[in-house]
Amino acid sequence: MSKSFYPFLFIVLAIFIAMAAPDLFADGMFMDGLFYAVISKNLAHGEGSFWFLHFTDTVFPVFHEHPPLVFGIQSLFFKIFGDSILVEKLFSFSTYIITGFLMVLIWQEITKKKFSEISWLPLLLWIFIPLVHWGAVSNMLENTMSVFVCLSVLFIIKSRSNKKYLYLSAAGLMLFCAFLSKGFTGLFPLSLPFWIFCFKHREIKAFLIDMLLLLAGLLFPLLLIYVFDPEGIRSLEDYLNIQVLKSIQEIQTVNSRFFILGKLFTELLIPMGMVVLVLIFGKREKLEKENQQWFFVLLALGLSGVLPIMVSLKQNGFYILCALPFFALMLALLIAVPVKNWITKISLEGKGFKLFRRLSFLLVLLAFTIAVMQEGKIHQHKTLIHSIQTIARFVPPHTVISAPGSFRDNWSMHGYFKRYADISMETQDNFKREYLFLDEKVFVPSDYERVPLRIIDYSLWKRRKN
Repeated sequence: MSKSFYPFLFIVLAIFIAMAAPDLFADGMFMDGLFYAVISKNLAHGEGSFWFLHFTDTVFPVFHEHPPLVFGIQSLFFKIFGDSILVEKLFSFSTYIITGFLMVLIWQEITKKKFSEISWLPLLLWIFIPLVHWGAVSNMLENTMSVFVCLSVLFIIKSRSNKKYLYLSAAGLMLFCAFLSKGFTGLFPLSLPFWIFCFKHREIKAFLIDMLLLLAGLLFPLLLIYVFDPEGIRSLEDYLNIQVLKSIQEIQTVNSRFFILGKLFTELLIPMGMVVLVLIFGKREKLEKENQQWFFVLLALGLSGVLPIMVSLKQNGFYILCALPFFALMLALLIAVPVKNWITKISLEGKGFKLFRRLSFLLVLLAFTIAVMQEGKIHQHKTLIHSIQTIARFVPPHTVISAPGSFRDNWSMHGYFKRYADISMETQDNFKREYLFLDEKVFVPSDYERVPLRIIDYSLWKRRKN
């Protein structure tokens, strides 16, 4: 790497940390990420098993909504670092750091290191996609899956120059890990050899060999599970029946199958705008043939990660997180030449650049300091989290408490009770448990007395002793 690479990389990192800072160390999390943290922590404490995960005693006591690999990996972090809320936050953020590193390696492979000094450019475009800095602190399954997806793409590209059998087998294994992270949505890099065949004019024999090796690396671990681990097969069958088939046939979260395309377009508006500005103010040069070919390969690869989502009306914006790195790489190719020309004009030995280099490092420290200052603050569900933290000091862990039926579908409430207090919440109206959690508007059975805790909007009751 040239001397100009690292200062710009530090600037990109500082911007990324600053974007994530409000939520990076603060309490509160998007509901799905909260669920995943709870399940991973449970697994670390021996509640549930790798193939038969556990959420609470009353909600998803056996969890088959997703494959188990991310929970298994994250549980190791809980075992090593303890139960702090920072564990899932740092785990989530670290997956983006790793993904960014892999994007740099992919960039160097497709540009043959001709643009190594601007390897930070695709990262800059990537972090300005709003979903990216949101996902970095939200503990989504797509975060870990992105690591495996990028590894598979890197290995497929590297296989074109040497060690074909080794790299393609490794790519297939990474695709299996992506599948075991969040199912079929992680398999879209299987299309990469086809797009390379189409846009880089490879021989059909090479394409077929690549596909066979890739499929062998993907299916061999599944065969091992089928032969030696029947529990694993049963778990995956339950996942397919509960999540995949049901989501295609029954579950609808959007009104149009084209929702995901609209979401992709809006998410890419900022980086596309940045590219347009560079093209307007930079010297116009024709895109080199190699870059042109890779532009279309990356475009097709990114769309391969988005278009299959249209099969189902169960869609959400974060489903495209794993495809976004390839759109960022694609857009960076369009402006690689003018940006490189600007960078080469900088005097690396001048006082101005030396000052910029020191400033870039200081900006990373400043952004990280701002993020650390948010520790202990609650930025989401403040009243609920404070109430549960207070209750946790009174109600023993592994307790099931009663609650009104109106709380039945408050999934964040279930998650926070289990995450902060290791308490499961019964949401049937038959109040039979020793403790009762209510909001202030609900009628209280006469055989309960209020526990004098200072909590807002909610109240805790305990059954009277006979």
